[in-house]
Amino acid sequence: MILVSDGEDHSEGAEAAAEEANKLGIKIITIGVGTPNGGTIPLRRNGVMEGLKRDSNNEVVITKLNSESLTAIAKATKGGYANGANTKEVIDYVKNALNNIEKTEFEATQMADFQSQFQWFLGFAFLLLFADVFLLERKTKWVNRLNLFNEKEK
Repeated sequence: MILVSDGEDHSEGAEAAAEEANKLGIKIITIGVGTPNGGTIPLRRNGVMEGLKRDSNNEVVITKLNSESLTAIAKATKGGYANGANTKEVIDYVKNALNNIEKTEFEATQMADFQSQFQWFLGFAFLLLFADVFLLERKTKWVNRLNLFNEKEK
């Protein structure tokens, strides 16, 4: 699992959840975003900044990177931590981590190979069309316009 976060924990349950994930065999790679000094959260719509994120008291929210929390989560699950400040380093780290994990097959599904049967219906439709156009006494208007049998004189 890849967790992208600033590491701030408002519920005090992150380490317990990480231990539970470890029991289930889930490794967590954490990527820290933000700065230790903190910063505001811009709100954008269609690429245009509309303002800053505010809390219930209408105060601007300041988020700070807590790399210790993210490192603890990663260690608890035998995963790893990467600082998101350098995108290339993060991509290389995640790519390397994914290439080195043990690959297991979760479930195998056998699919039945069905034979297409539309040809029977298509053949029957052509048979009815042939009977309508060539064998029946009355001819449709579009067949008369085609002049298939040179019935109209020029």
